[in-house]
Amino acid sequence: MNKDEIKDVLLRNIREGKNSLLWQHHTAQYIEAIEEKYEVVYINEPDPIKAKLKDIIMAISHEKESTLSRKTVPELKKILESKTARKKVVIVFNNFERITASVARAWLSISEFERVILVGSFFGRFKKGAYGLYKVFEVVNEDDMEESFDEVDITMFVFAGISVLVFLAFLRFSMEVSFKVLGAFWLAVITFRTMIFVAR
Repeated sequence: MNKDEIKDVLLRNIREGKNSLLWQHHTAQYIEAIEEKYEVVYINEPDPIKAKLKDIIMAISHEKESTLSRKTVPELKKILESKTARKKVVIVFNNFERITASVARAWLSISEFERVILVGSFFGRFKKGAYGLYKVFEVVNEDDMEESFDEVDITMFVFAGISVLVFLAFLRFSMEVSFKVLGAFWLAVITFRTMIFVAR
């Protein structure tokens, strides 16, 4: 899928109230297009959740950090829900694959807010604990993702093969050296014993 097609699908999903994930595309390149029609908050990373919630609330309202820093995550979520009751806010981030189970639970509850839309990206396999959150997203370029997962990653096999070859080469070299050292040691011992025997 090219950039324009992805942009069109993103805008359609936002209009329909759907959350979107992009496979191996940074979301920052689509912010300008989304900002033309919606209020956007770019947080780059979805974690740590408390700091990100404060950033979002400060971006869409006139709240000060000093008043928000004493709030708990559930309190911040309630503030965010009240601030987005009358306007649609699109929260844009990258690296969905870094989301832990506890952070996923927080974002899952935020995704249930009627006027909050999430747009994220991911670049690899995500953690098992984030699967519940993953289900509330539509992967925009799912065909690209399936193609990349169908490819077999042989780098580990190549690295293992090279390591085995290095091991065998080192073993052969060390055996040759050890036989020479052992031979020289035995020759020295025999010579020493022979000289002792002759000296008596």
